[in-house]
Amino acid sequence: MSADVLHFLADLMVAADEWADGHMPTAVALLAEDAGVDADLVRDAAELAEIRLRSGDIEPAIAHGSEM
Repeated sequence: MSADVLHFLADLMVAADEWADGHMPTAVALLAEDAGVDADLVRDAAELAEIRLRSGDIEPAIAHGSEM
């Protein structure tokens, strides 16, 4: 995996954590746009992921301290 991809994923995790109060898909899409990725496609995927996370259908890959 390239350093650019790892940097993007790190930024994504930070933004998602900061924006988790209902704004995670927007933060993800903004970061995707900065990386030159189709922001609409990423926003749709992030919205689906957020729905599945909130419903308990999927678990995050990385636990954040006592929040999990």
